[in-house]
Amino acid sequence: MTIFDPRRLQLLVELDRRGSVTAVAEALAYSPSAVSQQLTQLEADAGVKLTEKAGRRLVLTEAGKRFARHGAELRAMLESIVADVESSNDNLVATLKLASIESILRTVVPTALTSLRDNHPGLRVECQELEPDDAIAALTTGVIDIALVDSYTSPFIAAPDSSLVTLRIATDPILIAIPEQHPLATQESLSLSDLRNEAWITPELGSAHTKHQIETCIRYGGFRPDVQHRTNNLGVSLRLVGSGHGVAMIPRLGITDARGVAYRNIVETDLSRELWVVLRDSATPRPALSALTTAILQSERAASSSLSDRAPAARRKRRST
Repeated sequence: MTIFDPRRLQLLVELDRRGSVTAVAEALAYSPSAVSQQLTQLEADAGVKLTEKAGRRLVLTEAGKRFARHGAELRAMLESIVADVESSNDNLVATLKLASIESILRTVVPTALTSLRDNHPGLRVECQELEPDDAIAALTTGVIDIALVDSYTSPFIAAPDSSLVTLRIATDPILIAIPEQHPLATQESLSLSDLRNEAWITPELGSAHTKHQIETCIRYGGFRPDVQHRTNNLGVSLRLVGSGHGVAMIPRLGITDARGVAYRNIVETDLSRELWVVLRDSATPRPALSALTTAILQSERAASSSLSDRAPAARRKRRST
């Protein structure tokens, strides 16, 4: 009996969902050639043609579509089995793979892991830092079990279908980080237009955070920011601010112990981002994931409460439950 590699089956599922090898490769951070090679091997294992050319695109044959449906059903079935086993055991024993953006991984996740270690010592959580798009792709294909992401737009849509579910963690206020010695630091709130001549610090070009900063400056300040420094590390951003080399928009969970930094709201609008837990719909019944999600929610409350003492309060209501 032929045993099919479930990872190759999931590539077929993704091709059925996304419509092209290029889209699958971009979503999963693979090269198109790697995706094609894996699909070719799956065809060899199956002994039947699963894909065919349609112009310049590779599409699924009828047999390929049946395989893709079976692949999706297989993953759901396996997760149902896992959930049933976990529910039958008084002591949770499982390994979960978590991907998170930096600020949540640094401030929220450690406390959540400590809580799990104390209450569910049989749970092992393996963590890695991933940007939201990469985390969603890894979650969709089953590489990870839970993703912690942020969003600067509303409504937040995690997937083109209903295979993923989202749980809102909180609204995280975004503040202007400015050198303490800056003349404007004497004000309780800042007018964004007053920062038009400042050097700005942003993440890499093309990131959602960078796009949000630029659009906010144009919309509310009437200027395009002069970006002189780019880093995805919020701690590095704040070190640059504290050393007098620019200003930045920093989410409250991104605040570090960097010296020489003042945090201010802007008067034009309330800035914020949304924080989300994203799960596969088929995995939501798992008690292990429920325990981890609960620990994350509790940890975020504690982290935000602690950070609120180091930054001005946001005018917008932070959480709805």
